[in-house]
Amino acid sequence: MITWFPLFEEDLFVTMQVAVLAKDGLIVLAGDTKIRSQDRTYTDQPAIPYGMVNHSKIVFGEHHDVAVAFAGHADTGRRPALELAQYLSSLPSLPQMLGPTLTSWGAGFFKNEFGDSPQRDYPICSMLVVNPKAPCPFWKLNVNKISTEDSSCTVMVNGLGTNAAIFWLEYFRTDKTRTLDLDVATGIASTTILMAGELDSYRIGGLEVYRYTGKWDPLGPSEIDGIHASFDNLEKELHRLVPKMSVRPENRHVLES
Repeated sequence: MITWFPLFEEDLFVTMQVAVLAKDGLIVLAGDTKIRSQDRTYTDQPAIPYGMVNHSKIVFGEHHDVAVAFAGHADTGRRPALELAQYLSSLPSLPQMLGPTLTSWGAGFFKNEFGDSPQRDYPICSMLVVNPKAPCPFWKLNVNKISTEDSSCTVMVNGLGTNAAIFWLEYFRTDKTRTLDLDVATGIASTTILMAGELDSYRIGGLEVYRYTGKWDPLGPSEIDGIHASFDNLEKELHRLVPKMSVRPENRHVLES
C-alpha cells in the first residue's frame, strides 16, 4: 500500500513537561523540545528512518490564558494541543473543575480520528492543560475512547513521568508548598527537564520554559543558555562531591574543600 507518512511522529513517552505553582499564583511551565521527525515521502516502504528536530510542544489559547503541553502521536493533518487550546479559548469561561470538559473533548477527538474503534491499551496522547486563573490550575487529559483526566493544585508531570529526574520535584517538596519564589520554581522545573535528558537522551532533549505572571512569557535564548550553564555546573559539583561522601569523621573535611 502506498501512502503518505507523517512529518512528526511522537511517542507518548518520548517527551517530558513539568508545571510548578510558585507563590502568589505564579506558574512555571517547562518541557523538552526533542521530536522524532521524518520527511513526508510517498512510498510503499514499511518504514522511513527517523531524524530528530527541536520544536515547541506547548501552545497557548487566545483567551483565558490557557496553555496546553502535548505528548503523544501527531501528524501533519491534526494538532491536538492546538485544537484543544482553541476549543477552550472559544468557551465563554472555563469551569474551575475542568475535568468533564476535557474528557468530553478527548472522547470526541478519538471518535473523529478512529470512529468506533475500541478502547486502546494506552492513550493516543496526553495533554497537560494549565488554567492559571483557577485555584487548582493543572489538569492532564489522556485521550482515548473513554478519555480520563487528572488534576493537581501544585505540580504536574506530563509524558515520561517515570523518569528518575522527578526526584528534584519530590526533593524540593513541590507538591506540598505554594511558597516557592518564581525563580526557584523555574530552577526546579528546568533542572528536572535537563536531568531527564541526561538520564534518557534518546527520548528527551532541549528545553523551553514559560512563566505566568498575569500573562505568559517565554524565557529567551540567553536565559535558556544561562540555565544550561548552571546545570552543567550542578553536574560537575555532583560528580565532585558525591564520590567523596563518607560517614567517617576524618573524611568530613573533604566535603568542605
